[in-house]
Amino acid sequence: MHIMLYEKLGPAYLNLPTWLNEGLASAAELYPNPDYLILLKSGLEKDELIPISTLCGTFPREAASIYLGYAEAASFTRFIQLQYGSIMLDQIVKQYANGLDCSRGVEVALGRH
Repeated sequence: MHIMLYEKLGPAYLNLPTWLNEGLASAAELYPNPDYLILLKSGLEKDELIPISTLCGTFPREAASIYLGYAEAASFTRFIQLQYGSIMLDQIVKQYANGLDCSRGVEVALGRH
């Protein structure tokens, strides 16, 4: 997925927030990581979920937080795909590729600006 995104976007690939880049990659995996659901449930129960805005840049450095970041990125990306469709995901990618910052890309693509 990373290579396909780079081929599609060229240097604008670097504008994608990490949560979207890794979320799309996770969504494309043939065998989703079964631990992600466990991590999300635990993070929710413990009120330790990482704000998506924090996952715009690099993921946390601690092992447990890294995996939670991937789980959240995958979950949020799948939510967008299921709720709004793949075309909307493509619109979101385009917004970021065009230079919108992390907080604005989803809002603008969804028409909530």
